[in-house]
Amino acid sequence: MQIIVKLTTGCNLNCVYCSEGDVARKDLSIELLYKLIDDLPSLLDKCGDENVDLLWHGGEPLLIGRKYLAEVMQYARNKLKKYNVHFLMQTNGTLIDEEWIKLFKKYDIGIGISLDGYKELHDKNRLTKNHQPTFDTVLNNIIKLKKNGISVGTLMVLNTEEKVDADKLFEFIKQYDLQPKIHPVIPCGRAKKEAKEGIDRIYDNYIDLMSELYKRIMQSDEKIIVEPLNEIMDAILGVAQIRECSFNGSCGKNFICLYANGDVGFCGRASSLNDGNLLYGNLQNSNLTDLYESANAERIRQRQSYLMNNDCKNCTDWSLCHGGCSFEAVNFWGRLNAGYPHCKLRKKLIHFLRTTGLELLKQSLLKQKRQYRMQIKGKQKLLEEIEYERE
Repeated sequence: MQIIVKLTTGCNLNCVYCSEGDVARKDLSIELLYKLIDDLPSLLDKCGDENVDLLWHGGEPLLIGRKYLAEVMQYARNKLKKYNVHFLMQTNGTLIDEEWIKLFKKYDIGIGISLDGYKELHDKNRLTKNHQPTFDTVLNNIIKLKKNGISVGTLMVLNTEEKVDADKLFEFIKQYDLQPKIHPVIPCGRAKKEAKEGIDRIYDNYIDLMSELYKRIMQSDEKIIVEPLNEIMDAILGVAQIRECSFNGSCGKNFICLYANGDVGFCGRASSLNDGNLLYGNLQNSNLTDLYESANAERIRQRQSYLMNNDCKNCTDWSLCHGGCSFEAVNFWGRLNAGYPHCKLRKKLIHFLRTTGLELLKQSLLKQKRQYRMQIKGKQKLLEEIEYERE
């Protein structure tokens, strides 16, 4: 189970599409976070889960300070000894220094950093409050983390109606071994003002970009991973299920979010809708298990069942989509039991991977097989030469 912990609503950046929107800073009290950790064993045991990820989120989580986080993580390690506890963090990457790196290493924190592609793409959206670019700082900190042996993933949000230079983006990903997860912008928070037509063009652009990136991945001799492409293809092949929550139908099941004000919900973005029906309650006056079993939590878990028997009943892509993101359905349509608002475009990407994608994968595997055979032949020839010299 993954627990998303919104440590603060505060941030040192002013990203144009921020899902938090323009809200006053509020920090999660450390006492309430201790209560969450105290309540976790009962919930994990009830769900039969021995694994728990604590994902430090924001706003910008580093603003909460090292002392706060160190105390909380040590408390979690002591309190949750019988479970497999992993610490994760999603950060904008601008505040990382040597002291933070020491803390990351001590507690083996997996770091996710927001990096919106190459410089022109990133600096178009992710600026400081003084409107200064952040690309160079973020990229340098990613390089620094990798040199220190820290696991780093990158999250890219596509927020442009203009066509992206797929070659340039691919070479950038390859050069720095970024293994990004790429998502289109969601029109909430500061991005709420975007017109529907503009969002549609961004999503259409996103599908085209992902298709182009996949083609380049299959043509490359290097192992390059871009999500959710890799997970979708693994699911098509039956290798593994998709872990990405907007595809796997896990809303209300494997994820819980604790917001800075103590509210608990199913998704890191749900609080932006100001819809009490999407929240389970507040941790200050309830225990975590009761919140997980609340009526609202059950409503959210039932969304996939409803769609499977109604809007998505005859969909051949159900096993790869499960009705899409619950938050996006509510955000776009205003109701929970609605389908994914960009269903046709998601189907377009899945169809590409089922057809062209599989053919490109086949060609790539055949190419690898030929290269392997050539390597074997080269080694056999070398062995023969060595034997000849011995004689």
